[in-house]
This record gives sequence, C-alpha cells and structure tokens, in this order.
Amino acid sequence: MDTEVPKDASGQSTIFDDVFRTIAEKMPILFIAAVNYIFGTNYPYTEEIVQLRNEHHVFDEIHVTDCYFMIRGRTFHIECQNMNDKTMGRRIMGYKLENAYDAAASVSLKDNIVLTETTLSSSCVIFLQCTKSTPKQFITVIKNEHGDEIRQNERCIRLVDIDLQEMLEEDLFILLPFYILKYKNGFNSRRKEKQEAALSSWQQDCTVICKTLQNNKKMDMLGVSYVDMIDLIVKIADYVINASNAGIEFKERIKTMQGRILTLPSEIIAEEKAKCEYLKKELDKANAQCEHFEEEYSKANAQRDKANAQRDEMFKGYLAMIRNGVVKEEDVLTLMSDNTKNEFFKWIESNGNG
Repeated sequence: MDTEVPKDASGQSTIFDDVFRTIAEKMPILFIAAVNYIFGTNYPYTEEIVQLRNEHHVFDEIHVTDCYFMIRGRTFHIECQNMNDKTMGRRIMGYKLENAYDAAASVSLKDNIVLTETTLSSSCVIFLQCTKSTPKQFITVIKNEHGDEIRQNERCIRLVDIDLQEMLEEDLFILLPFYILKYKNGFNSRRKEKQEAALSSWQQDCTVICKTLQNNKKMDMLGVSYVDMIDLIVKIADYVINASNAGIEFKERIKTMQGRILTLPSEIIAEEKAKCEYLKKELDKANAQCEHFEEEYSKANAQRDKANAQRDEMFKGYLAMIRNGVVKEEDVLTLMSDNTKNEFFKWIESNGNG
C-alpha cells in the first residue's frame, strides 16, 4: 500500500499497510467475498486461495504488491491506497506486467518457433480516502508495433461510496478496520460540535459492527476470530483519532472495543495453549521417569535386602563353625577381604553375641 501518510522515523510502513497486509496474510479467506463483490464472481468460501509472489526486483528497486493470489487458475491483484496520486494508473500497469512475467510459460512449435503465453491479472485499487480527483476507474492500454492494443478497465473501490450496511451485508470485512476514515474530516474539525457528532456516529457504528460480527456465523465458518477483527478495527481507530484535532481528549472514549495488533489475540491464545500442552507433556514425561526411578529403586532395595540376607546366613555359618571349634577364626578371616572383615566384625557386634 502506497500512502501519503508519512512513515515514522524508523522508515517502517504505516498502520494502514500493516493492517491490510495482516488481513491478506493471516485472513486470506476474507478476500473471497471482496473478489465476488469487486469482480462479479461467485466463489464459495470453501474455495482454495493460492498466495502468489508479491515482491519483484526491478533494477535497483523492490516493488511489493499488497495482495496477489489465485483462485481456480485466475489471478487477482488488489492494491490498497490511502489516497490517489498521479502514478497509480502507471503503477497498476507495471504490477500487471511484472505479475504476467512471473506467469509466462513457453512451448516450442514447429520450424523453431517458440510460443510464450501469459495472462494479465484482474486488478483493483481500493481507495481508503477520496478527493474530487480520486478516480472511479483506471483504463490501461498496451499496444504492439502494429497498433493492436489490449485495453483493460481496472476497477476502483472507493471507501466513501460504500456504507456500513452494504459492507456488512456483502461480508466486506477487509474494509471494516478502515471504515472510521469516513469520519476523519469530522475528527479534524476545529469545531467541537462537529468532533462530537463524528465521535457519536462512530460509536454507533462500533455497536453495529460488534453486534453483527458476534452474531455472524460466517466468522466461525471462515475461521476468523472475532477478537482479531475487533483488534484491527481498534488499531486504526486509535491511529486516526490520535492523529486528528480531537486528539487525546477522545482517545479513551473511542475504545468501545479493545485489542492490539499485529500479533493477533487468537495467535497469543494459541501460543499460550501450545505452551501449556508442551508443559503438560513434559510433566507427563517427568512423572513417567519418576515412576521408572521408583520402580528401579524398589528393585535395588529388594536386591540389597536379598544380598544382606545371604550375607547374614554366611556370617552365621562362619560364627557357628568358629564357636564349635570346626575352624579357627584366623583361618576364616584369611578368606575374607578387608571390607568383608569389617562387615563381619560389625555384624558380630550387633548380632553375634546372642
């Protein structure tokens, strides 16, 4: 997303880039509804989306498209633009040609003829903010040396042209985080009553959005977390309010929905759950090892008791032979090691006097 909102001091992308690309990478299924709305298709939500390479190196520059994917062999390219600029039409053409180059395939024909064929992607630009000059359509024309031309009408979606009811009815969830931009002029007004009116309208929209998303069974079917979507909406809302004249005074009042981005809440929950599962497995291993050690310890104790019993019987026999004059004590001791002698003397001291 190329935007006229200045990047931060570190040169990082804006929050508009982050949110849109987060949706594209982590919630790609939401683009099925957008494709159906923009291009007039009728793909079901079960359709497979194949993410395609969106980074191209052109000379010393890196061109990154916002969203480039394939459905049923048809390629789609969607750019999210904060505001219009004079280069957008040319850049759309450049992106289409770069994508077409990636998709090109060659086959050999007769007489040393090589046929190279490709398909131009279906493209659309989503304008988050509009002025009087913001286009409703781009027309790209590619001509060959004979004057033959390929003419394509590139679609444009302007956020200002879509109301909240249509957005929710058409499942255009990819646009919900940016809906607050419709109230940007109100937030930037120097008149407090206009700021208040914009804030009040936005809060009413928040209530509708929350209620709709909570009761939307498609969210579960799509595998999209309610808290994740609310999280993205809040992030943009915080940015827009804080960057406006309304400023800090309204910051707390817009937080009717809580969250953070770009590590989504559902991912944090999943990560913590995975940690718990891992710790549980490690605990089970430790318990199994303890049981093994206890078993081995019991076996060792049994072997020790058996060895002690055999030693006692041997010492009893030696003592009886010595006392009955069968053998001399010094003869018996010469057969023993030093350790055995010490054990024999200790045994006699504690057991042999009876």
